[in-house]
Amino acid sequence: ALCLQHWERLSVAARQQFLWGEPGSERTAPKKFLIDHSANTDVLPDHFCVLTLLVESVDYLNLRGNPQQRQCFEKHQGQWHSKELIP
Repeated sequence: ALCLQHWERLSVAARQQFLWGEPGSERTAPKKFLIDHSANTDVLPDHFCVLTLLVESVDYLNLRGNPQQRQCFEKHQGQWHSKELIP
């Protein structure tokens, strides 16, 4: 039910991107746009899923610029706290 709810919220163009062919199969024409406009976007494909992630910490490293920046974010009792770290 959750997958179907999210599928129905997608635009037709977004749904078509999930119907390019078998996921993981070799792309024979890399430059060719693979959208099949005749594909039925009303049917939920078997390979579409929704992932729910419960993030408790994030280690963010930004390599652009000099000096680079690194921050650690941690969630404690529902509140996010951050601290700057040496990259």
